[in-house]
Amino acid sequence: MEYRDLKEAYRADKQIYWHDNMVDYINWLEDKIIDSQTNWISVEDRLPENFHLNMSRDVLTIAGKYKMKVSSYDYELKRWNGYNHVSPSHWMPLPTPPKN
Repeated sequence: MEYRDLKEAYRADKQIYWHDNMVDYINWLEDKIIDSQTNWISVEDRLPENFHLNMSRDVLTIAGKYKMKVSSYDYELKRWNGYNHVSPSHWMPLPTPPKN
């Protein structure tokens, strides 16, 4: 997508001029980039399946721009394991391990 197209998409989405609030624009753009990577699943859309004893399988999670880690979701405590003060916004299944 071209830079001009991004500005127009932002303006149409937010119904304001893109330069009115650059911080908001940057946050909006980061969300669009994450959403464009089709393997990421928003935690608002769904959580990983309950696998065993109220726990999900391990999945790759991301919180903010740089905090990426392998975690599982605890359905009993309703929280992600390994996160204390922040919760991930997106997750994806781990790739299949190599056969050799």
